[in-house]
Amino acid sequence: MMDDTRIGLGILERAMAVEQEGRAFYLKASKTTQDKKGQEIFTMLAGDEKDHYELIKRQQDALRDKG
Repeated sequence: MMDDTRIGLGILERAMAVEQEGRAFYLKASKTTQDKKGQEIFTMLAGDEKDHYELIKRQQDALRDKG
């Protein structure tokens, strides 16, 4: 595997970790806030982070298959 591909895979791996950390943060916030609207927003944001993770994962898989 070329160095550029390895670097790209590493960057995508870190990006996926950031999305997971964000999702965990928003899920925790949704459970700790008393405000119903806040709960809805935090839950929505957690879903967005999951979507981002899945997008990055597809990019990583494509790069791995290509590399």
